Amino acid sequence: MRQKTLLACMLLASPALFASPYLTVSTSTTSRDYPIVADEPLVIPLTKDKYQLKISGIDGDCTNELPNKVKFNTPIPLLCGSDSVLPLNIRFTGDYSFTYSAEDHSLVFKRQPKKVAKKEFKRPIPNVQCETLPSEPQIIAVGDSYPDGTQLRDVFTNDIVTVKSGKVTVKPNQASGGLTLLEPVETTPKSDALNYRNANIYFVMVDRFNNSNPGAPQPYGRQSDGKDNIGTFHGGDLNGITEKLDYIKALGTNVIWLSPIVEQVHGFVGGGDSGSFPFYGYHGYWTRDFTKIDESFGNDEDLKRLVDEAHKRGIKVLLDAVVNHPATPRLQTFSLMNLMY
Repeated sequence: MRQKTLLACMLLASPALFASPYLTVSTSTTSRDYPIVADEPLVIPLTKDKYQLKISGIDGDCTNELPNKVKFNTPIPLLCGSDSVLPLNIRFTGDYSFTYSAEDHSLVFKRQPKKVAKKEFKRPIPNVQCETLPSEPQIIAVGDSYPDGTQLRDVFTNDIVTVKSGKVTVKPNQASGGLTLLEPVETTPKSDALNYRNANIYFVMVDRFNNSNPGAPQPYGRQSDGKDNIGTFHGGDLNGITEKLDYIKALGTNVIWLSPIVEQVHGFVGGGDSGSFPFYGYHGYWTRDFTKIDESFGNDEDLKRLVDEAHKRGIKVLLDAVVNHPATPRLQTFSLMNLMY
C-alpha cells in the first residue's frame, strides 16, 4: 500500500545573542544566560542546589578582586576585561535578585520577598516560515501496487478514488494536515462483532473532560474553585461525555474507557508534601460506595443515556473498577480525625 504525506515544516530562527554584560547561572547539568542592565534587579527563581555564577562582558579598567564566596546584600567586586566566576550555594528555594552597578563594577545578591512578582525573561519570538497546504489536486502514482480499475479509499476523508493509467488524483485535506493514506475498498462486508484485540479505545477522565452544566454547584458540600486548584472537582460529567460522542466517533474510536464513576469520599485530604491544597477524589480512586454513581458525575439515568447514545454510534462503554486500592493513602484522615467522608 502506498502513502503520500504532505507535512508542514518549520524553520526555527537562531536565538538572539545576548548583549554584554551578562550573567551565566550554571549547575552540574544546566546553564542559562541572562542579560544584565545596570541598576535594574534581575530576578531569577532558584531551587536548593549548588550553582556557579559567571559574569562576562564587563569592559573598562578596574582593580577589583573577587571574594572567596557570595554574601547576601553585600556588593561583590567584579573583574574588568575577564570573566568573574563565583560559587553560589542556595539553601532555600525562592526568587533571588542580582543588581549590577556600572559605577564600581559590582553585583549585589539578594533574596526576594515572596510577595514581589518575579521578572520573567522572555526570548524574542522566532521568525517562523511554514509550508502551505496545496489547494490543487495532487496526482499519486500507484501502478506498481494496484492495477487500473482498483478502488482505493482515503482513510482520513473516506473519499473513494479509482486507479487510472496507474495513477489516482486526490485533493489534500486540511483536517488531516495534508496527509493521505489509501487502502483498497473492501468487497466483503465487515463483521459487526467487536474484537477488543483490535479496538480503538479512548480513555476519558470524567471530571476533566467536559462539563454539561458549568453553573451547577458541587454535591456533598464539596467546594468549587473555578479550576484554580489542581486537586478539586472541575465539573466534568457523564452528560458532558454524551455531548461529545460525535467528536469521539470522528476519531475512529469504538470503545470509551471511563475513569471510575462510583461514589467517592465526600471530603478531601491535604495535597502535596505539605498538605497545602484540598485534594478530592475527582480521579475516582477513593471509593466510598461501589453501588452508587458519584453525584458529581451524574446518576443512573445519565449513565444509561450515555451507553444508549454510544451504542447508536457503534461505540462500547468500558467502566473502570479500582478494587485493589479503593481508599485514600491515610485511613486516619477519615476515621480517626472525624472528618466528613
